[in-house]
Amino acid sequence: MFTRLPGRWVWFVGMALLGALPGGVAHAEGVVETPVVVPNGSFEAPTVAYAWPPIDFWQKTPKPADFDESQGYPWVDETGLFLNTPTGSPDHIVNCDQRQALYLFSYPGVGLFQDYDSIGDTSTGPDHRLDVRFEPNHSYRLTVGVIGGPGSQLIDGATLQLELYYRQDGTNLVTVASNIITHSMTIFPDHVHFQDFTVESQVVQVGDPWAGQHLGIRLLSTVVLEKLGGYWDLDNVRLTIRQHLGPTLTLSPEANGYQLSWPATPGCVYQPQTSKDMRSWSDLGPSISPQGDAGGVFIAEPDLQRAFYRVLVLPRN
Repeated sequence: MFTRLPGRWVWFVGMALLGALPGGVAHAEGVVETPVVVPNGSFEAPTVAYAWPPIDFWQKTPKPADFDESQGYPWVDETGLFLNTPTGSPDHIVNCDQRQALYLFSYPGVGLFQDYDSIGDTSTGPDHRLDVRFEPNHSYRLTVGVIGGPGSQLIDGATLQLELYYRQDGTNLVTVASNIITHSMTIFPDHVHFQDFTVESQVVQVGDPWAGQHLGIRLLSTVVLEKLGGYWDLDNVRLTIRQHLGPTLTLSPEANGYQLSWPATPGCVYQPQTSKDMRSWSDLGPSISPQGDAGGVFIAEPDLQRAFYRVLVLPRN
């Protein structure tokens, strides 16, 4: 596992009993997935009788200067909630999560977002409900149900973007990962089944600008003017945190000692350490900058009965 030290991340290995090892055993990298509840991720609040623009916990994107509201189409109405039709209706969405979903018109910039500081339509200040940060050694997966297809009036080639972002200087939304969905009748053969689309960030590194920053979710129409028209339906926004566990170090018996080795990443500097009690640690030789995909150090301590080993992993250059 990883534990924070000042300016470093520590990669731990468990106890090794020297002289009793049958051989080195390497464990493949594992991933621990933790689902996160996205506030109003199913778009059930507030409750609507048919369709209604206000949305709890989600903030709408600002109106662009060229959007004309004089024809009776306010910007705030470009996205909102709707109630699924009764079972048996020809337009009933079969796999709608609960009772409601989101409509989002296909016009450039129409969208909504949510993060720690976003302000929902029915709130007077930041909701602080989505409290997730980009943490080193973690990746983040966003999944959303989307419908286009017959009845949506979408033109083939219209696009919708799913995005994970962070706020730069508390204001500017900076994209960390995105996935652009392009409408076609092949992808959306009907208008009654949500199709899942996913975007996942890269594993966060210590030196990334978004490391430690609050995570945000944005759903955004990116259609070009030549393909205006129609609307998307969205539902069931899901967020999963994926913790990437470092593989266990390999300790292999050799003549007059043991070989301690580990998978390496070019550009990283590794400092192996040893301890008898996991409280007091000392460097096991100088730091190492492997040129390939493996690092290692020889341990010439045949008379040591028990030892713990760990490797300090410094950020990439």
